[in-house]
Amino acid sequence: MNFTQFVSAMFGPLKQLTDLSGRSTRAEFWPFMFLLYAGQQVATLIAMNPFMQQMQKLSDPMNPRPPEEVGPALLAMVTDGLRPFFILIAGLGVSHLLLAFAVTVRRLHDSNRSGFHALPIPFFQASGLVLMWMVVDEFLGSGELHLPSLLVPLVLNNLVALAVMIYVIFLCALDGTVGPNRYGEDPKGRTEEGEAALRAAREAWRSAPPAPATFDHQGRSAPTPARIVNQKEG
Repeated sequence: MNFTQFVSAMFGPLKQLTDLSGRSTRAEFWPFMFLLYAGQQVATLIAMNPFMQQMQKLSDPMNPRPPEEVGPALLAMVTDGLRPFFILIAGLGVSHLLLAFAVTVRRLHDSNRSGFHALPIPFFQASGLVLMWMVVDEFLGSGELHLPSLLVPLVLNNLVALAVMIYVIFLCALDGTVGPNRYGEDPKGRTEEGEAALRAAREAWRSAPPAPATFDHQGRSAPTPARIVNQKEG
């Protein structure tokens, strides 16, 4: 796959956002997931830019501020920006989930697996968003810097969600079944007979590889015995 094909594949699944039937190849799945991940990271960096600029002003060595001034300013900055930042992150996560769900289901179909393997991802993501909102609400309601009581359940939930996501990514990385399966025809157009013939040809080549060509000192291919005989007869 060249660069032009990769860019074209990135936008291909946008035409099938609600199509949960059929099969999708890895060449269709991974470029689209790269597009979603890159867009999410860019949006996050843009949202964090004002916060980072304020942090830089508070910690500027050329204009030092006393600790009793930096502490309240930092707390006020976090309090004012935490809820909007959380809403943005939650919105990006939900958007990513909705956009990637259909192509993930079709990718699982390609290896003859049900799309239900991907269902734990939205469940743990939704529970993580709820727990995160409760953590943010507890943190902002206290008016001081401390560890919220729901931080441990949030971390455990996210660890399980990460394990499930790694499992689904592993399934999506597997090659699809050769030929038709219960979810449709092979998108690569392969058949069992064709793959068997290809394997036989490979085995035959390994058992009797062609002789390497030889060259003389002028870079011309050296004459084979058959060519020598033909030259003598001519």
